[in-house]
Formats: sequence, structure tokens, C-alpha cells
Amino acid sequence: FAPPKGIGLVLDAGVVKGGGYLFIDAERGEYAGALELKFLTFSIKAIGLLSTKRPDGSDGWSLLLFVFGQFNVHIAFGIFWTGAGGMVGLHHRSDVDALSAGMRTGALDDVLFPQNPVADAPRIINRYRTLFPVTDGNLLIGPMLELSFSDPPIVFVRLGVIFDVRNALSPGPVTLSKVVLVGQVLVQLPARKLGVPAILRL
Repeated sequence: FAPPKGIGLVLDAGVVKGGGYLFIDAERGEYAGALELKFLTFSIKAIGLLSTKRPDGSDGWSLLLFVFGQFNVHIAFGIFWTGAGGMVGLHHRSDVDALSAGMRTGALDDVLFPQNPVADAPRIINRYRTLFPVTDGNLLIGPMLELSFSDPPIVFVRLGVIFDVRNALSPGPVTLSKVVLVGQVLVQLPARKLGVPAILRL
């Protein structure tokens, strides 16, 4: 019995709405999924990728997990705290060249608070493989933050800091190999929340 590689699920229970996506490739030892749940004005999104084999097929494992919470808390002067989250990667590293190229290709949209993680799960998971390749012993930790201006918001600011630690999960000297700062500023008029075509998008 070979299960399908991509399975989608939608939930609507009135107060709680959500959906999910599950990807299974037993031959390659790869399992991935995405989940989004909305409760009133709060939502939680998660995307995970688990491998039970190394890319060359040898024994080994790796895990990459992103979790985002989105809400709406007014700070002051029309500035709102609208998201918090982060990532953890076990036996993964960050590819700075791929992340830099992602500024032009839109890949950072999938790293910093993706808008539709379930609908876009196949593309997002594939991008994660490139942006955060499997590397034995490496550890990634990255807190993330989202702020907005106005209500409904017309400006979003998203920031993340990724700490790349070498040999954290294997023998050898543990070193902080690099710190990667990723960020986005998005301006859209009318506000995206209104669901009408954008006149201005920067």
C-alpha cells in the first residue's frame, strides 16, 4: 500500500477554522506537513519537514520546524504587534546565498510569516530544502517578529534572526558559525485585509 504523497484537509467548526497538508515519501524517508488554525482574531501556523535518511540515502535524520502565531495587539501611534514565531532546524544549516537570492525570487515570503502555508505547502517545503539544506551536526534557531501600521494594516515589517551553530549535535567544538538577519517591509494600498486588488504594492 502506497499512500498518496500529498493529502489536504479542511476544518470548519464555526469558531475554529483551519486546514492541513501532509506529504509522505517513504522511499526517500521524507515526511512533511503544514497546519493552520484560526480562532477568532488569533491564528497559528506550522510547517515541518522530517527526514529519516540523509540526502545520499544513508542512515541519518533531520528536522526543520517553523511555527508562527498571528494576532493584533496595539502598541502605540497606530503600530500593532501582529506576529511572533520562529524556527528550529536539527541537522540543517542556513544557505546565505540562497537566502540572499530569495529577496528577488520571493522566497522570504515563505520564511517570514507565510500567508497561506497549507495552500502553498508544496512550494514552501521545496524552498526550505534549498534555503536550509541538511548538514550533519548543525543546529538552527531563529526567533521572528511581525509589526504592522494602521488598522487595517497598510505596512508590515517582518524580522527574523537565525543563529547557525556548528557541531551542536555532533562531536567536536561547538561554534556559532554565523548569525543571519532576514527582514521584509511590505506596503500595500488598499490594505490587503480588504481583499481588493492592490493599487500600490512595494
